[in-house]
Amino acid sequence: MWRLSLKPQSTNTYWGHVGGYLEAFQSISEKVANLKSRTVAYQIKAYRLERDPTSNVAEKLVELASSKKTLTTFDFGTDSSSWGYHKFCETRNIFPNGDISTNVNLVIRVSIWNNNNNPHSNASNMNGNNSSNNSIEILSNNTTNIGGSSGNNNKNQISNKIMQTHEKDLSFFEQLFNEKRFSDVQFTFDDGSMIYAHRVILAARSTYFDKMFDGEWLETQNKKIQIIGVSFDTFYALLYYLYTKQIPTEFPIDNLAELYSEARMRVLPKLAQAAAGLLVEHSGPDNWDVVFMLGLKHDDHFLRKGGLKYAIQNWEQVVDDEKIKQIAEMGGVKAIEQLFSARYFGI
Repeated sequence: MWRLSLKPQSTNTYWGHVGGYLEAFQSISEKVANLKSRTVAYQIKAYRLERDPTSNVAEKLVELASSKKTLTTFDFGTDSSSWGYHKFCETRNIFPNGDISTNVNLVIRVSIWNNNNNPHSNASNMNGNNSSNNSIEILSNNTTNIGGSSGNNNKNQISNKIMQTHEKDLSFFEQLFNEKRFSDVQFTFDDGSMIYAHRVILAARSTYFDKMFDGEWLETQNKKIQIIGVSFDTFYALLYYLYTKQIPTEFPIDNLAELYSEARMRVLPKLAQAAAGLLVEHSGPDNWDVVFMLGLKHDDHFLRKGGLKYAIQNWEQVVDDEKIKQIAEMGGVKAIEQLFSARYFGI
């Protein structure tokens, strides 16, 4: 398992660049085998996706940056679990004509070659001829203001919209999701619904479930665990994410707020981030207030800003809406002050 991070640099030393970093996480098989590190060669490439007016092909890839093929040992759970390049790509190369307000589609490709010294490797050399190669491609959309003055704000500008991976363990885990065979725990609901799961997978992917199954909780030894206070669809999506790193495509939009709250409660920040992104993306007349209030409740600037943005852009429609009264009742003076402050002074 891997995590790719792109971070706009804010220090003088690396100013004007985007850093590219790869972090390794211990897989189930590595945990069982008590392996503490993973040695691979990796390479990161960045492309800009743009339309080609001179070709019949609708879009083309323009290469922006390519790192060297680097042999590295990643030590799990330490400072050496993440490696990369502080000056992976120049910011000016990302935006056509230097206009940082332009929306840009980026494709990031990570190639990984397993090392001979790794017992799980099929590689015979490090030149890539007979190596076992896994590629991860990420399409980033709406990458704007990456070169602005505030480093912390800039880091929130790159949002990964689509992730396609050929890593074998993800597809394998997806096949195991809600599969009765080999399962050792069942989550049950008041309506009689049931989800089959595997303790070792949930514990490896979540510290919350690790403590649940390896502690003094009542659920530690129970094969059936009753879920109360959470809808079936939401808990199904939460478990599905732990197996696949994705939210089900058919997940009800109305349940996103509950999924976000559950992810926060169960210490799943990546799932909470994904749910927040969908909440803001689908913010509209029926739920902008929910997005705004959820942001206030959890001190989530991204959600709060998303709800406020819709309200400001549609002020004439929302100012006399019943939702304003509900916000005043639920959020008090603070919520109303933020709403009107954003209206007249900006977010």
